[in-house]
Amino acid sequence: MPDPAIPALFAAAMLVDAAAGLAFGALYDRLGLGVLIGIPLFSALAAPLVFSGHALLLLLGMGLWGAVIGGQETIMRAAIPSLVAREERGTAYGIFNGVYGLAWFLGSAAMGGIYELSLGGVIAFALLMEGIAVAAFLGLRREAA
Repeated sequence: MPDPAIPALFAAAMLVDAAAGLAFGALYDRLGLGVLIGIPLFSALAAPLVFSGHALLLLLGMGLWGAVIGGQETIMRAAIPSLVAREERGTAYGIFNGVYGLAWFLGSAAMGGIYELSLGGVIAFALLMEGIAVAAFLGLRREAA
């Protein structure tokens, strides 16, 4: 994609983010925490599509990435009150946002460094991290049951 198209792709992803946030929120209200599993699954699909080198797949990947952001911005924060006692929610939100921000920074720095070495490495890293996220989520669900 030419450089001037990048802001337009980002804007399109943010439009998907808004719509996906509404959809994920409605699903969360009906189905509960199980909806969280969709976030890493969508994210795992986004990386190979975005870096495929094909314009149509790039657009699809950006849409999936927008959906992931919408899910992260709604469900992950909406889940906190159902997991934490009322008097501990302020601390829980602070911890969540601190860990989330640090993880986002470290993951972005790692992907930037890997990108300098290998595009395939970026895709592999993204898939590995999403696999770890799915395994952790499933492990936590089993433990809670």
